[in-house]
Amino acid sequence: TLAAAGAPAATSTDDPLVFVTMHYASRTQLQAIASRFQHVAIDEKTHTIGVEATQDELKELRLDGYDATIDEPATLRMRQAEASWRRARPRIRHSAITGYPCYRTVTETYATMDQLARSHPSLARVVDIGPSWLENEAPGTGHRMRALELSNRATGFSSKPAMVVFASIHAREYTPAELLTRFAEGLVNGYGSDPEATWLLDNFRFHLILQANPDGRVKAEHGLSWRKNVDDSNGHCSATSYGIDLNRNFSFQWNGTPGGSSGNACAGTYRGPWRLS
Repeated sequence: TLAAAGAPAATSTDDPLVFVTMHYASRTQLQAIASRFQHVAIDEKTHTIGVEATQDELKELRLDGYDATIDEPATLRMRQAEASWRRARPRIRHSAITGYPCYRTVTETYATMDQLARSHPSLARVVDIGPSWLENEAPGTGHRMRALELSNRATGFSSKPAMVVFASIHAREYTPAELLTRFAEGLVNGYGSDPEATWLLDNFRFHLILQANPDGRVKAEHGLSWRKNVDDSNGHCSATSYGIDLNRNFSFQWNGTPGGSSGNACAGTYRGPWRLS
């Protein structure tokens, strides 16, 4: 087993990804499998597909009749890569996500937003844009959704072309939020010394939602392979499979692409029960 081979044991609250392989009989079946996952490895000679999946996703594949099996050597390599990353000491370190010290948590991201606004009030402002789903359902248990507005207000604001960016819509994707946070820091801290940052803030306005799924992100920060938000009002799902895939919940082309999302509330690509108006 993986544990016997030296892989870190999962905690009772963890649902670590495993590498799963299965066979497909046709192009249609291949597309049906691939539509469930973001990243797939395909061997057309052997009609084999490989994906990184949670235990719940593995169970769903088997229930749907696929010969899904765990590729233990590939999974062990993934575990070893994770362990190597944990041992690494990156140049930029923050306090908190186990195994990913260079990525800020939701709390740390919000603190950075506040710090930029305090130190550069003419360039940065934090705007409350409403409650997260959990905060709306149970105030005090979720998060306020926040946008970081950047521009040189001395050169105007509302008349400038605007750029709106949502980061880390999928909770377990840590990189987008950190990348966008560093982009914001580069603009604000570079104003007056970096010609490009100065030109951008003088002539444009930026509305940056650094953490677009804070409730789900906190789940991921605690070790779960969490992807969706935490809306548990649809269906009867397991403790690690409920929620709505916010990346499939935009009003534009909602449920508009065959195989692009799922109507199953427990699926990773669940689009939600209705189109947002």
